[in-house]
Amino acid sequence: MTATTAASQGDSSPDPKTKSSLLLAAAAAVAVVGVALSVEIAYIHAQIASLGSNYTSFCNVNSSINCDRVLASEFSKLAGIPIAWFALATYTGLAGLFLLAWRGDSAAARRWLRLAVVGVAGSVAFSLYMLGVSLLVLETVCLMCSGLYLVVTVLAFLTVAACRAFAHESSESAPPLSLREAGAAAAASVIAVAAVAAASWPSVEALPAGFVDLEQVKQADPKFYDWYTSHEITRKPLLRAGDDTGSDSPPVTIVEFSDFGCGHCRRNHELISELVNRRPEQVRVVHRHFPLDSVCNEALPVSIHRNACRAAEAAECAGLQGRFSDMADILFKNQIQLFEENLFRLAAKIGLDEKDFRACMESNATLPRIIDDCRAGQDLDIKSTPTLYFNGRRVVGTFDRPAAYDFAVIIEAQLREGGDAS
Repeated sequence: MTATTAASQGDSSPDPKTKSSLLLAAAAAVAVVGVALSVEIAYIHAQIASLGSNYTSFCNVNSSINCDRVLASEFSKLAGIPIAWFALATYTGLAGLFLLAWRGDSAAARRWLRLAVVGVAGSVAFSLYMLGVSLLVLETVCLMCSGLYLVVTVLAFLTVAACRAFAHESSESAPPLSLREAGAAAAASVIAVAAVAAASWPSVEALPAGFVDLEQVKQADPKFYDWYTSHEITRKPLLRAGDDTGSDSPPVTIVEFSDFGCGHCRRNHELISELVNRRPEQVRVVHRHFPLDSVCNEALPVSIHRNACRAAEAAECAGLQGRFSDMADILFKNQIQLFEENLFRLAAKIGLDEKDFRACMESNATLPRIIDDCRAGQDLDIKSTPTLYFNGRRVVGTFDRPAAYDFAVIIEAQLREGGDAS
């Protein structure tokens, strides 16, 4: 046996051409998975658009893992078209390109792969943008969207590997794309995505306080008006003696069931505070507790937000010193540090009487109040936080833009003035 023959028998790795074919076939299969995920996301988006809050998808797990919040947001569309449809077209196209590259000869395969590289680069850039929006702006994770992020990550690795395999084929020594061309494709993708983001970023400007006409609301956003007024008004009691802000006799009372460990509640708290500052004579806010913590909330078998019950007690103890709002502000700002020792530090930071606060916390003096709120929330069939009641009209979650809060207040104030509560 010759040395060459022995070497051939000892090397079981596939030849470069076979390796590139396997990689292209794998990339096509992964792209098909992207197509399937895009179809499911498009379906969920269509159901939300059609049924609104009456629809809940299987991946609406809690406030932190919630596909519905992402797909109902203004970030879910481009030029009025659901992003899911763009994703469907993109992954269908990529699957086709990888299949053409897999079936073609070396020269044709390289041409199709060059186009696929550009498509994958753009998909990676856009996926990073949407991931940032999800985590930093909407503060939630979409499981289905995360599936697409995983798909595009795998495609990126397979594409790079396929390019390297082609570079080692004997027929041609150069890869389908040079490093300069690959860098240019990546840079162009980032620039394109940045331009799309700048052009499509939702406006977050709130309405001026003088915008008070119900007809103006109907004309400015008829879809919101129809969606909002379709929500039912509860006849169950919502108010209790508690901390509130705003006017003593306002046309609109907002009762919020909230959780100091909830990211959406923090954002809602900020938006509600801004609303009260804009419309101090029109709005009163009553805070009620619904911590997703089984320590005080009998509705939960396990704690989702640990320490949320103790944080609620801390807010109520501060309320005994007339500082509920100040404590609520600092608790939300430090919601990832709601452990016991830090509650006392935060209380000191806003100037509470240390002795009285510690005595209140150690005696659990305000715990019955928290438990009563949780039981009231159970009676109202609250499943997630925040849950808001605008003059009794139930809204689950936060609005995506400050102006929507103004719209809701204007609608409620006008309906109350006209004697129409429907």
